[in-house]
Amino acid sequence: MRCVVAIVIIGAGMATAQPAPGGGSIEGHVVHALSGAPVARATVRLSASASSIWLVAETDVSGRFEFTGLPAGT
Repeated sequence: MRCVVAIVIIGAGMATAQPAPGGGSIEGHVVHALSGAPVARATVRLSASASSIWLVAETDVSGRFEFTGLPAGT
């Protein structure tokens, strides 16, 4: 079974971005809602509210994903 997760950043405070050289980053884990088990190979999509550009990541075997090098203010 394939799982798709969409993350849309609408305003400040909805997601935590960590400063990093060259930009910020967002990371997290995708887990099954009932069992809490990690979801491997889930598609995670990220979009800034003022842009039609989507970034896509896939979770690893432990359900982890990461977006790096994000410009400030997105």
